[in-house]
Amino acid sequence: MSYSRTPYEAGLDIDYAIELNSRHLKLYRHLRWVFSLIFLVGGTAVFSSFSEFEKAAKWVGAAIALAAIIDHLVAPGDKIATHANLKRRWCELRAEKDLLTMTELDQKISNLTGEDVHIVTALEKPSFNSNLRRHGREKLVRRLNPWEWVVSAFA
Repeated sequence: MSYSRTPYEAGLDIDYAIELNSRHLKLYRHLRWVFSLIFLVGGTAVFSSFSEFEKAAKWVGAAIALAAIIDHLVAPGDKIATHANLKRRWCELRAEKDLLTMTELDQKISNLTGEDVHIVTALEKPSFNSNLRRHGREKLVRRLNPWEWVVSAFA
């Protein structure tokens, strides 16, 4: 006996993907803001003449260099555009899901799921839980570990 998905289940998958991309957008926007703040404070510290920064100058410089490396590796600005585009495409699919057969819908879901985009694993469970709550399935919500909670709170 084979199990076939229902349109409701496909809708849950679409809403989950929209939620996941929304959380990534927020996370990367916050990261971009934090890195910009660090660079502004760092630039101010470098050009200031306060004597209190003289002793801590090497630590401030090291923190700024580390933030610059992480910013370069993570590239939150690029990821914002990627996740915004993907979220838009998932929303378009949600809008047309009632006009498609299950086979067509599953094919489009598969195509969007196969996009080459970095997903932060710590955002998957909070997105899953939020999607369940939105659909009235609070009993299926999973407990977050501390790392997932911190990343979710930041996003």
